[in-house]
Amino acid sequence: MGKTSGAKILRCEHPNHHQTTYTTMAELSRRTPATTFLLDYIGNYSQASGIESANNNRVNTSYDVRVNQDWFVRPAQLEYYQDPLANVAYRLTGGASAGYYIFDQTGLEWTVSAGPGYQYTKFSTVEADQSDTATTPAAVLNSKFKADITDRLTFIQSWQSMFTSSESWQYTHHAVTTLEFEIKRHLNLDVSLVWDYLQIPQTKSDGETPQKSDYYLNVGLGVRF
Repeated sequence: MGKTSGAKILRCEHPNHHQTTYTTMAELSRRTPATTFLLDYIGNYSQASGIESANNNRVNTSYDVRVNQDWFVRPAQLEYYQDPLANVAYRLTGGASAGYYIFDQTGLEWTVSAGPGYQYTKFSTVEADQSDTATTPAAVLNSKFKADITDRLTFIQSWQSMFTSSESWQYTHHAVTTLEFEIKRHLNLDVSLVWDYLQIPQTKSDGETPQKSDYYLNVGLGVRF
C-alpha cells in the first residue's frame, strides 16, 4: 500500500513580498501476517522574499518481523535527515530494536519500540575550533498510534526520540500528528503538524545557533494507491 500527499501555499502580503511553501509527504508500506515493511519521506521548503525559512528532507525505513501476537523485532531501521538551516548537512542513523503491539485491531493500532543505534552527523558549518562531524551511539524510541475517529476521519500520531552524546545534541525528536479525512476512496484531505526538536544545536561558523524547535503545519491532498 502506498500514500503520497503534498501542498503548495503561495501568500502575497505586499507587492514586493511573497512567501512560498512546498511540502511533500509520502509513505510506502507492505504488511503480511509475519512482516511489515515501511518507507516514508517528508520534505519542507519555504521561502519569503528570496530568503529560505525551511529546507529539510527526512527519509525513514524499517522492517519488522512479528514474533507472536504481542511482540515484534525490528532488525533494521535507517534514517536520513538533511536540514542546512539547522546546520545539518546530513545525518545518518541506523539501528535495531524490539517492539510491542499495545493495540492491533481494525480501526485501532498502537506500536512502541526501543533499541540501540549508531549515528553519524555532518554539519554544514562549524566554528574554527570545532569538528564538522560527529559519531555517537544512540538509543532510539518509536511510537506510532492510529485510530479511526469515524468511518472517514482518522487520527495518526508518530513519535521518534533519540538519545545521543552532547556532540550530536544529546536528545532529538521528530513528531508528526495528522488528521486524515477521506474525500473519496483513494483521495484524502490531510492536516499535519510536524515538530522537530534538537536539544543542543551545533553553532555555525558565523556564531549563530539554530533554534531548538521547528514547527510545520501542512495541509494538502493525499492519494492512496
